[in-house]
Amino acid sequence: MLDGLPTLVPHRIGNWCEEMVLKENQLREFLGKSTRNELICQRVERRIRGSRRPVKLSDVMEYDQNIMLKNLHTEGFLSIDVPDNYPDSVTNQDTFNLTTSLVEGVPVARNCFRFLLKDEYRTGNPEEDKKLRYGQKFYLVLNREFVQGEMYLSSTLKTLSSFSKYGKQQPAYVSFHKSNAALWKIDCIDPNIRFEMEGQLIEPGSPVLITHCVTGQHLSSDPRHIVRNDFSVEWEAACHSYKNLDAACRNRQELVQNHWVIFVGQDSAQSSDAGAVAESASAAV
Repeated sequence: MLDGLPTLVPHRIGNWCEEMVLKENQLREFLGKSTRNELICQRVERRIRGSRRPVKLSDVMEYDQNIMLKNLHTEGFLSIDVPDNYPDSVTNQDTFNLTTSLVEGVPVARNCFRFLLKDEYRTGNPEEDKKLRYGQKFYLVLNREFVQGEMYLSSTLKTLSSFSKYGKQQPAYVSFHKSNAALWKIDCIDPNIRFEMEGQLIEPGSPVLITHCVTGQHLSSDPRHIVRNDFSVEWEAACHSYKNLDAACRNRQELVQNHWVIFVGQDSAQSSDAGAVAESASAAV
C-alpha cells in the first residue's frame, strides 16, 4: 500500500496512515545504520573490542618492552580513557586522556606502554641500553595494539584553557606528537637519597616517581577525581605533585598519589593468580 510513497514525508498526511509511515521511516533508517555499522551499540562494541585486545607483557623490565604502570593509591593501572571516535575516526591531531583502572587487571591494548630511551642517553652498548635507570630521560609510548602509529604520554603547563577535566590540574594525555612535552624520567621516592640514586638500576617491584622533565610535576592519580566511561568507574590521571605540607615534616616527600610500580609479565601473572584465588575464596564463603 505504501510502495508509491516517498522515503521521507515532507508534510503531514491523514491520520489513517501517518503513524504507519513514520514507523516505516524509522525502521528504514535503523536498518540502514545497522548495515553501515553506525548504530551506537555497534560503535561501543568496536570501541571496547579494540581497546581490550590482549597484549603480551615482557618478562623483564627493560626499554622498548611492554609494561604496565600501577598507581599505589588507587590500585589501578594507567589506562587510556577511550574517546567516542575510537577506532573509526582517529586522526594525528587527536589526544586521549588517561585514567587508572581496576577493570582490566590483565595486559590489554589500553593499559600497556613501552619505555623508549632518549638517544642522548644511549651508550652504544645494547645490553646496557636496555636497563632502566633512575634519572634517564625517556618517552612513554602506548603499545602498538591500540592504534596504528606511536602515541606518547605528554603533559603541558596548566593554563586557563588547558587543565585536567575533573581535578583541574596539569593535564596528562597521549598524543601522536613526539616533543619535549613527552619527556619523562623516573625518580626515587625518597628525597633524601634521590640525587645519589640517579644512574642506579631500578629494582623490580619498587615504587617510583614518574616525573615530567619540562614542568617537574609527577604523574599522579587521585580517587577523588572520578571518571565514568564505557568500562566502569575509573580515576583521572594527571600531573600534580602531592606533598605533605605539615610544618613538622622536613623532607616534603611526595604522597602515595604519585607512587607507581612497574609491572612486567611475571608480576601480572602473579596478580591474576591472586585475584583468581580471592574470587574462589569469596565464592566458597
